[in-house]
Amino acid sequence: MRLARAAASSVLVAGALGPTGLAPPLGPGASPAALAARYARPLAALAEAGVDLLWIEGQHDLPEARAALGAARALGLPVVVTFGLAERAGRLRPPAGDGDPAAWLRAMAAEGALAAGLNCAFPGPALDALVGEVAPGLAIPFVLKPSPGLPGAVLPPAAFAAAL
Repeated sequence: MRLARAAASSVLVAGALGPTGLAPPLGPGASPAALAARYARPLAALAEAGVDLLWIEGQHDLPEARAALGAARALGLPVVVTFGLAERAGRLRPPAGDGDPAAWLRAMAAEGALAAGLNCAFPGPALDALVGEVAPGLAIPFVLKPSPGLPGAVLPPAAFAAAL
């Protein structure tokens, strides 16, 4: 935290957390209370360190995202939530296969997220389609942390910039 503030004193500093590993497809599942409890301690540590906002990223499960958002909002800081989706049949879908990403993003807006979107998304038609479907009607800012690819299949910088 101190290093981030020293490097750029006039910007907001976010504290980020990924999925717990308890919810599908990473784990067997857990109750919303268990998920919220798993997030409480690291979120509190980030808040105590002085972050300006909390960033819940790489979510694969709507109940876990809701639990994380609720635990983060309880600390009184703005919260951004992003989902990690997989491309199947030309569409971005939750890795476990069920769920509607557009509905998930709208749920985060309705439940008080400052912004919502995607992370680790590879540029291309599937990403374009989802952004075109969701971003214009989302009641909060849509955020995107794109990825240039996976190990062994990474776009070079110029190609990545052109794809975006």
